[in-house]
Amino acid sequence: MQSIELRFFDHYLKGIENGIEEGGPGLGLRDGENRWRHEKTWPPVGMRETALYLGSDGDAARRDGDGELALVAGAGGTAAGDEYRYDPKDPPELPDDIWNDVTGQHATMDLSGAPGSRGLAWTTPPRRSPPRSS
Repeated sequence: MQSIELRFFDHYLKGIENGIEEGGPGLGLRDGENRWRHEKTWPPVGMRETALYLGSDGDAARRDGDGELALVAGAGGTAAGDEYRYDPKDPPELPDDIWNDVTGQHATMDLSGAPGSRGLAWTTPPRRSPPRSS
């Protein structure tokens, strides 16, 4: 990922012609393939937009709470009791190397047990079928 970012900044900030625009208008991590992929169109061919609704009975502040992403509004509760407050004077503790991680590991890291961790979590059941690819 870092090499892609470097090419992006070299091209758009320094004017270096390095072919960054030849890959297509989109770059995404394809579910099921676990690799970055350039897309010729955006959104990718074969993709379909799906609305997901936040739902809970007020306990989405824990990873194993009742926060749920549902296909139908109100199916998992109203989420009205969930609240998140951010205090810039008291930020949560993060791993020291989170800002220079080039593997992308920290983008999906579970920090729910980290000291000072706070946040809200909404999850979905596991997928029953692999994603459609173009």
